[in-house]
Amino acid sequence: MAQVSQRDIAKALQISPMTVSLALRNSPRLSDATRLRVQEAAESMGYQADPGLSALNNWRRNRVIRERNTTIAFLTNWNTANRWRKSYVNDFFGGAKESAAKRGYHLEPLWLGEYPTSKRATEVLRARGIRGLLIAPLQNEVGSIELDWNHFATVAVGPSLSSPRVHRAIHDYASGMRDVMKNLMQLGYRKIALGLPARIDEITEHTISDTFLATIQRYPELSESQLAGQGEESSSAANAWLRKHRPEVIITMGSMFPIALNTYGWKIPEEIAHVALRLPIRGNGRTAGITYASHEIGAVAIAKLDSLLQVNELGLPEHPVNLTVRGQWRDGDSVR
Repeated sequence: MAQVSQRDIAKALQISPMTVSLALRNSPRLSDATRLRVQEAAESMGYQADPGLSALNNWRRNRVIRERNTTIAFLTNWNTANRWRKSYVNDFFGGAKESAAKRGYHLEPLWLGEYPTSKRATEVLRARGIRGLLIAPLQNEVGSIELDWNHFATVAVGPSLSSPRVHRAIHDYASGMRDVMKNLMQLGYRKIALGLPARIDEITEHTISDTFLATIQRYPELSESQLAGQGEESSSAANAWLRKHRPEVIITMGSMFPIALNTYGWKIPEEIAHVALRLPIRGNGRTAGITYASHEIGAVAIAKLDSLLQVNELGLPEHPVNLTVRGQWRDGDSVR
């Protein structure tokens, strides 16, 4: 049986081959009704795109994009326009900007605080012809953003955007926790504590704590390991918990926890070892743990956004995906 072509679809529907081509690429130049009519006909007739031709068309579209230097907005909602530049978010931006430039895009920061309403922000984005949005990590660690999402292809960096649900590029916390536990066991640690604030556990959808608990259940020799009190996030409460339970090592998100330990007289790693689940790539080697590949996460986010723009896939996804980037174990002076 001969393969169905776009010309066959055009003949059956009595429309031009150009209209069929535009509809199969989800082009906004056509009405929703026309696109749907063509796509349904293509499916019923058994049409399959030629991979070689699709690759050629993608190359041509990429070439046009490079010539136009299309802008992607890096949306931030921090309390000032540039405060995020002094935080870890700047590393995400650097990786995303570099990846965007390679694909012919210009990544431009856009502060939502400039606009009085979400409607006005949507109007400005549309007036500028911006269709791609990269959502920066939110300042308050978790929250929502309101826009008319139907006009944009959207990807979020990190797990902090709770609403709406969009595609996300995030750190692979599950593999990071597994790598931490594996390395700690190889170093001889058996009584391990996980100090994780409840808000972080919620943002990461309990991935970290669930992986920790699953590892404990798998290895009987870790039976004395446990979660530190999640409701006790002050340094004094953490110190009291550690004095009472005396773990050999504590796992936390960041590398600043030893400052609190030193304040209360703990000797690291002699009295208690410390491991961080999120270390900056450019570390000083003092803290052991998992590197946080923020530069690569930003690049992955742009790659996903580019794939959406190439097929004009706008609006909120029916099935949002998490694109995870794995960090690496790094030795440090905080363990024996």
